[in-house]
Amino acid sequence: VAEQPKQKVEQDTASQPKQEVQQDTVSQPKQEVQQDTESQPKEEVQQAPVTSTASAESVIVAGEKYLGKPYLYGASTSRSDAFDCSSFTVRAFKEGAGITLPRTSREQANVGTNVSLDSLQKGDLVFFDNDFNGTIDHVGIYAGNGQMINAASSKGISYADIHNSYWGPRLVKATRVL
Repeated sequence: VAEQPKQKVEQDTASQPKQEVQQDTVSQPKQEVQQDTESQPKEEVQQAPVTSTASAESVIVAGEKYLGKPYLYGASTSRSDAFDCSSFTVRAFKEGAGITLPRTSREQANVGTNVSLDSLQKGDLVFFDNDFNGTIDHVGIYAGNGQMINAASSKGISYADIHNSYWGPRLVKATRVL
């Protein structure tokens, strides 16, 4: 019984807006399930989606601090005035969740758990093959509702629709590290 609500929570976080997800996981009847399971060993199973949602929000908020900062290919991860795509994800995950990601988008594509592109959740890393040569060369952070926050060479740190005419055909995979 405790495993079914967990699956529902994960589905809710993928398909509903941020505020509703937080309300769903905290204030609806699922509290009773969490209270019922507090004395049982499965307590962590119920709390995991809340932690993941909170961590994802923290990563996105950390990334949003840099909206408008310029793109600079090869920018050092120690810089906060300019970013390339992977130095941006390194910074957002470190500041928002205390997670250290590898330096490049190709390396980042090998960490975490692979996620189906139709099951994306906030905080997932989304990867792109910009020149269609079979090599990952761009990464962004999925922010929900088909949007990612990323360091784009044309706009710097910005939001983009992962399904638009540019990004959609280039989207190749996603991973979950939270």
